[in-house]
Amino acid sequence: MRRSGVRNFSFNIDKGLGTFLPAPGKPLDLVSIQGAVKKAGFPLLGAEATVRGSLRKVQDPLGKPALALAANETGQLFYLNAGSTPAEQEALNRISSWADKKAELSVHGKIHSPAGTHVGLSVLRFDVLNQGG
Repeated sequence: MRRSGVRNFSFNIDKGLGTFLPAPGKPLDLVSIQGAVKKAGFPLLGAEATVRGSLRKVQDPLGKPALALAANETGQLFYLNAGSTPAEQEALNRISSWADKKAELSVHGKIHSPAGTHVGLSVLRFDVLNQGG
């Protein structure tokens, strides 16, 4: 799974839960992870992650203003979005208030990769680790 940006992967068959650690300096490639899980004989119905990093105002791959979390260990950008529920929209609204403060956050959400190499994270919940300046 090295090409997928994963350095360690374990799977709990009883719970149907896989856990992985990102490889430093390598972007997470959700398509490769899906392929590896499928090759092992399991479908990947969804993926969630908790990412620690710094909140940044950026442009998304289409050039539109966006919020992203730059992962502490890898520097990879996770583009934040609201997902499909009112609770997810509220979580993203609350996170956006921290964008100008250079805060460090821990964000948990659903992973998706609409553009292949660009990883999106639909925010489910977050914690402020450092309020920045």
